[in-house]
Amino acid sequence: MKSEEKLQVALLRSLLKNKKTVIAFVLSVALVSIVFSGPFFLAPLYKSEVIFYPPNTSSNKTLIQYDVRFGSEKEIDQHIQVLKSNLVRDSVIKKFNLIAHYGIDTTKTVWRYYLNKEYNEKIAIERTRYNALSVTVLDTDPVLAATIANTIVEITDAIKATILRKNLSAALSNLEKDYSNKVKEFDVFAANINRIVKDNYIPNLNLKNESFVERMKKQIDLIRELTNNGSADFDLKKQYNYEAMLAQLAELQSSYEQASSNLNTNFPTCYIISPAQVNYQKDSPNRLLIVALTTVLAGLFCIVWMLFSIQLKQVKHALES
Repeated sequence: MKSEEKLQVALLRSLLKNKKTVIAFVLSVALVSIVFSGPFFLAPLYKSEVIFYPPNTSSNKTLIQYDVRFGSEKEIDQHIQVLKSNLVRDSVIKKFNLIAHYGIDTTKTVWRYYLNKEYNEKIAIERTRYNALSVTVLDTDPVLAATIANTIVEITDAIKATILRKNLSAALSNLEKDYSNKVKEFDVFAANINRIVKDNYIPNLNLKNESFVERMKKQIDLIRELTNNGSADFDLKKQYNYEAMLAQLAELQSSYEQASSNLNTNFPTCYIISPAQVNYQKDSPNRLLIVALTTVLAGLFCIVWMLFSIQLKQVKHALES
């Protein structure tokens, strides 16, 4: 008989001889796993998920031109960064007092590390296969899990709106400065032309004057008439410079009006297609899986132990002989 066959026979005999002990050990392990996988030792976790599309924050003109209903790839990535930012995390932690809820001991020097670790383990932010975004929350309280998931989307909208409003305010301020500088330059040029034509054909400009473009077009017609009548000191070069400067002013005012309009309107929020709902069906731990896995491992442990015992006896027998 081969050594492998002898080993298999010896293992089978050992199992039959110690079957009561093996069964008792496996059942004991199964019983222990049943007890320790219960809610008293492992609190059940409930899952809630909200699915949404990030908004498109482009101007109304861009939306009409390209018919973009949801955020672009760039805006999706930006929205994910905001969702995962410290601003959102700290706001959620403060709003729901997650330090106490997660049982974080703030007397330890590394308490913030454990707080962030717990937060990242309980809250997941992912992109779906259809380019939507999902926020999944696991918590021992099913109602709180749904509330946190929906609130994260709301906080992200608020933070993103604040950032956009701040950027638009800065852009608007820069446009005002550029426009004021251009108006001063235009006034100097207009004064020279007025001195030549002996009349106020070109009035001073006002940033808030919505009809100045139409007024300037009339002035162009007057200047062209002067040019055609042979004004000695007014040539086509001055007319060209005037028209180019007027076009720049018109473009600056258009940009200013667009930025001002965007600043004074409400920013779009996320398009929630599946809000988080309270789910009373626990997601984890899977008690049946834990019990089954530990029972199988207990049986394998018995087999390995018996194989080790048989091999040890064979080695001792060989040494004695």
